[in-house]
Amino acid sequence: MRFFRSLKNPVAAWAMPLIVVIIVAVDFMVRRAALFSPEKGELLAWSAQYLVFYTFSALMSLSLLILIRSLFLKILPRFPALGRAALFLLMIVWSFLCTGTWEYYRYFSIIPTIYTFEFMGMEPGETRAAVLSSMGPAFLCRWVLFSLLLVALFLIHLKNRRPSGWRFRAPLLLSAAMTLTGLLVFNNNLRFVDQCLTPDVNAVVTAFKAGFDRRDADYFNRAGMHAGNRPALPPLKDPVPFHTLVILNESLRRNNLPCYGYGRDNMPHLKKRMAGRPGEFFVFRRAFANAATTMVAFPTFLAGATSVIPGLTLHALPLFWDYGKAAGCFTACVSSHLYEWRNLMTFLKTPSLDLLFCKETSPYDRINSGFFGIDDRHTFGRLQAAFEEAVSAGKPFFGLLHTFDTHFPYYAPDSLKKFSGPLGDYDNAVLYLDANLEGLFRFMEEKGLWENTVILFTSDHGEAFGEHGVNGHITNLFMETVSVPLWIRIPGALQPRLGTEVLGANLSKPVIIADLVPTCADLMGFASDSSVFALSRKGGGLSLLREIPPGRELVMTNNTEYSVHRDNDFISCATGDTLFHCFTESGRPVLLAYDLNRDSLCTDDVWENASPDYKRKMLAILGSHPNTRPVLSRTAIGPAMQKGMTTE
Repeated sequence: MRFFRSLKNPVAAWAMPLIVVIIVAVDFMVRRAALFSPEKGELLAWSAQYLVFYTFSALMSLSLLILIRSLFLKILPRFPALGRAALFLLMIVWSFLCTGTWEYYRYFSIIPTIYTFEFMGMEPGETRAAVLSSMGPAFLCRWVLFSLLLVALFLIHLKNRRPSGWRFRAPLLLSAAMTLTGLLVFNNNLRFVDQCLTPDVNAVVTAFKAGFDRRDADYFNRAGMHAGNRPALPPLKDPVPFHTLVILNESLRRNNLPCYGYGRDNMPHLKKRMAGRPGEFFVFRRAFANAATTMVAFPTFLAGATSVIPGLTLHALPLFWDYGKAAGCFTACVSSHLYEWRNLMTFLKTPSLDLLFCKETSPYDRINSGFFGIDDRHTFGRLQAAFEEAVSAGKPFFGLLHTFDTHFPYYAPDSLKKFSGPLGDYDNAVLYLDANLEGLFRFMEEKGLWENTVILFTSDHGEAFGEHGVNGHITNLFMETVSVPLWIRIPGALQPRLGTEVLGANLSKPVIIADLVPTCADLMGFASDSSVFALSRKGGGLSLLREIPPGRELVMTNNTEYSVHRDNDFISCATGDTLFHCFTESGRPVLLAYDLNRDSLCTDDVWENASPDYKRKMLAILGSHPNTRPVLSRTAIGPAMQKGMTTE
């Protein structure tokens, strides 16, 4: 009879399960591309393991709601006004866990992971800025409406349900036991199933794991970088008669630049300079990032290392400016970035560095509230002063310019907002970069520096805009996030001395940003000291002034012991004219291969038709590196790659 009476007012009787059903229904709608794959002949894209864990997370969501209900059944009769206010605040938070997760998924195509929550704990200021920058009217409206819906369902239920005795204690005890069991189960399995939980449970258990699970709290995993134990380089005998400037841009992808065929004229000044003296600009057509996260890409770039180099080796290699100091140059790192992040400042600040300018050492604030760095115009101005300091000291300049404004959410002053559309903000930021570059280059011309400066221009990684169903970077190593621009400008008067014939022959070969430090060491003349030159290549980089060997293997990963993205299952490998990706999606291995000669955008997967020898080679490569080998052991990628390896 009680059951039939409840049917007369189902909302009052079944509000808690109804809330879970609503959350699951919206979650399925938001994540339908990851859940369903009819184009692959499957009803569900998720593995059975994912489905089991999702069902369990929905039950845990229900148990959490029952715990909340039990709390307010006690509070509301005694303190009605205070109880309603507390319930409203709690549902605002609960709604944010759901709508915030869906907003995160909408942009990045994944729900927040353990690394997302670790970043929030370590960098609350940056997290606050990112959250504020994403709170548009549409999101705020969804958040408020969902909050009101949850409050209404709760109040209707609490008004009509007043259980006592065992009817109150039994659900309370069962839900408490279910919640505790869920925390324990997910804490031990989260890294394997972090994409198959309801959004509210994912937020709760992931925050719990990030805050309380310290089993892996070793130095590298928590502190990131450290000072290192680098060898002292012997002074270069012959003085360097030119200046060297490396420009490392943030999230600047190759496909959005005119020198690589982009349709929008978002770098008019640089385009004009390149057209005016084409013989001085060496543009590499197939350059790759070391990784798709700055935490790995930047320190490995500084050491001339690839991302598969172990952390201990990375910390034992000389950094970029160590070569400049040994060559008798004025060394500088002029950056718009924050460097007090995972101990990065300690890693890069060495006695060889004469000048360090960054957010922490500058008098400038971050751009608005939605950006993590300072306006690049300040940084370009400081670089000009650094050039003058070098000239006043009678030394060649040897430095790094690390720009920021092309980082999400992409900054440009209103006067330069020329473009609109899906990539409008990004292209406007590139246009702003071009304006700052032109100001710098004109300054160099006025001061007589332009004809005596070698410039190397690149990016730490690229940026995705939905090409393979994802945005941003960090979570993937698709072509759009690992393909970066790379050009070297060598004035005509310096070319006979530096020898650019081989450099020109390498323009169509696969190269990696780890090559820039060995290239700079070669430019400075360290090839005459075989031990120093060998040291510059120990990290896996090669000098672009030397012939790049055929069949070179370039492995890219974010999975390192010093990265916040440890245990990231995405790996890419470029060999010759192919690019290989492997990762897990919905608990299943995904293997992709592309022919870069005929498919530069990587839209036509040829893995299934690849030869057994190629598949065997890829498996051997992934099994040969200490920070890619674990991916094979903890996922089904290895066995999946072995399929089709036997010859008929």
